[in-house]
Amino acid sequence: MNSSNPLILYGVPLSQPVRAVMWLLLYKRLPFEMVLINPGSKGDNGSRNPSYLAKNPGGTIPCIEEPDGFTLGEAHAILCY
Repeated sequence: MNSSNPLILYGVPLSQPVRAVMWLLLYKRLPFEMVLINPGSKGDNGSRNPSYLAKNPGGTIPCIEEPDGFTLGEAHAILCY
């Protein structure tokens, strides 16, 4: 992964699971871009919006997306990955 195509982290910094993933990415010095997602909302940036559910059918945060389109949700799974 290079800095021209960083990993995307979906969530809100107030969420402890999102912060855990964010801290690990910072610790590993992996470039990432944060996309704010409003948990439970069906709005444009909501976790219940069809475009977000296409990436993460569980509709939870955090979720990561790699430049190749691979997505993974749930903090524990992301931290293990």
